Amino acid sequence: MFKPYVVFIKPPSPERLRQTRRDARLITSYAVNRPFNDVDFEEMEDAARFMEGKYGQYFDHVIVNEELQDACMQLFNAIQLAQEGPQWIPAAWLSTED
Repeated sequence: MFKPYVVFIKPPSPERLRQTRRDARLITSYAVNRPFNDVDFEEMEDAARFMEGKYGQYFDHVIVNEELQDACMQLFNAIQLAQEGPQWIPAAWLSTED
């Protein structure tokens, strides 16, 4: 049975985002291997705020991506919890009538 479980990976604070992504590279369809710029950081922050504001009520778990290794471990734990733990689903989904 399909059990939806929504995990939102949230960017860190603006200062931490810039600090940790300063030397990272961005690969897009129009620019390959370029460094992040202030516009990219603002777009990430705006998109995260929008998603959290509009869809936050559907998030089962929120992970702040401060440190990659920690965020990966938190994601692994969330997946394990989703697989093993009980979850609710709407009663209508259990109906076998089509």
